[in-house]
Amino acid sequence: MSLSRKQTIPFLALALLAFVGLGLEVLLALAIEPLLYGKEMGEWETTEYILHWVITCIVWGVLATALMVFAQKRLSFNVWAAQDKLRPANWLVCLVILVALIAVSTVRFHGIPVIQSFQSLGLLKFVFQHIYYAFEALLVLLIIVFGQRAGECAVARQQIPWGGTLAGLTWGLVHILTKGDVATGLFGCLYGLLFGVIYLAARKNTGVAYVFILLAFIY
Repeated sequence: MSLSRKQTIPFLALALLAFVGLGLEVLLALAIEPLLYGKEMGEWETTEYILHWVITCIVWGVLATALMVFAQKRLSFNVWAAQDKLRPANWLVCLVILVALIAVSTVRFHGIPVIQSFQSLGLLKFVFQHIYYAFEALLVLLIIVFGQRAGECAVARQQIPWGGTLAGLTWGLVHILTKGDVATGLFGCLYGLLFGVIYLAARKNTGVAYVFILLAFIY
C-alpha cells in the first residue's frame, strides 16, 4: 500500500480515537454505572464488576470494529492484511521483549501478575477481567497500527516505532492520572513503546503482534 502525506491526519485521528475509546471506561465507571448500581465503584460486588467488564468490552468492540471498517473503506488500509512472513530473528526479538516485560512486571509486583490476579479475584472474575484485557489490548494495538501508519505517511521512515511512541505518550502516560502514580505512568510509556517495537519486529503482522501484546497484558 502506497504512502501519502494526505493520509497522515486521518490515520492519526484514528489512533487518537482508539485512545479516547479507552477513556470511555472511566466515564462508565465513574459517571454512568454508579447511577445504575446505586453505589460507587469501590463498593461494587462481583456481579457488578463483571457487568462493568462486559459493557466495557461491548463499547470497545464496537469502536474497534468501526475504526477498522473506516480504515478499510475510506483509506484502503486493512489492519489485518497479511504482511511478510516472520523470520526466526523476528520471532526471537518479539519473544525477548515479551520475556523482558514479564520480568519487569514480576519484579514490580513481587510475583507473576497473572497468578496473583487469579489468587485475588477467583476464577469467575479472573476470566471476565482477562476478556476485558483482550479488548483493551486490541485498542492499544490500534493506536500502534494507526499511529505507525500516520508516522510513515508523514516522514516515510518505516523502521521508527511511531505507533509505539504514540501509545506510550497516550495510553502509557495517562496511567499517571488513572493510577495516581508517576512511576506507573512511566512504565506504561515504556510498555507502549516496546509494544510498538513488537509490531515492527513482527513485520507488521497484526495478528502476531496482538498475541505478544496480549500476553504482555496478561502476565
